[in-house]
Amino acid sequence: MSVPYGFIVTQIKETHEFYKKNIESGRELDEEEKIIKRKLDKLYAVVLELEKSYE
Repeated sequence: MSVPYGFIVTQIKETHEFYKKNIESGRELDEEEKIIKRKLDKLYAVVLELEKSYE
């Protein structure tokens, strides 16, 4: 895995986990955060698919 790819993947995973924890704690996302979360979920799904293909 190249360094830029690894950095981006790490950022996507960490941000995804951050939103997940916030939602689980009962925090309500505002409209902008909801849009960001939807986009992030799509990126996260792509990351997981790519990781599966490298196994």
